[in-house]
Amino acid sequence: MRSWPFWSWTARIDAEREPRTGLTKADSVMFHLIREPASENPRSGSLLARLQRSRNRSSFWLGILAFSSRVEQILPPTPLSQVDPQSVDFDLLSRFGDNTAIGRALEEADRVAQLWLAGADPKLPRFVTILLMSDGCETCGTDPVGVAQRIHARVVATPSPGPARLNRPVLVIATAAYGDDADEATLQAIASRYPGGQPMFARVQTGAELRDFFLRSISTAV
Repeated sequence: MRSWPFWSWTARIDAEREPRTGLTKADSVMFHLIREPASENPRSGSLLARLQRSRNRSSFWLGILAFSSRVEQILPPTPLSQVDPQSVDFDLLSRFGDNTAIGRALEEADRVAQLWLAGADPKLPRFVTILLMSDGCETCGTDPVGVAQRIHARVVATPSPGPARLNRPVLVIATAAYGDDADEATLQAIASRYPGGQPMFARVQTGAELRDFFLRSISTAV
């Protein structure tokens, strides 16, 4: 089995600082997802560092998009063992504007995901988890909920490529609302559902909480 956690980050991350850490939101996201080095403590390190030392690391690929009014592919789908943290360490605040085209970003994440899934070996099924973090609402007139509904409808109509014991769709979307101003209703509507009906969604206040939610989302079969 090959799994692809695809990170899609809003670039509308402002310079507001987290009260507990003193880091800006942008720096906190980059630190906890990319920059934080791992130590002997198994609970230390960024999301990337933890995935790279996981016993399942050979099964993971990683892709990253960042978006504002435009969508930019920061990292194409890449085997986790080949991902250099320095190659995906970039300044969110300086490279993107203040807008948030969530629908456009979802469309691009889905497009790239479908290309990656199409390249699977029939004997080695692939699955995608799209991890979407936003600190704001849709501001570019796109339709993120409509895009998500089309994706979910296609997934429901697509047989799972893996054994029945995995009990998971070929693609799921987990969403995180970062900050008090995030549009929680939209992000919940975008998210896939657990078997009990709850959305794969969390409201987070720090980069550390975002990292932990992403880890849970990657490791949970729905």
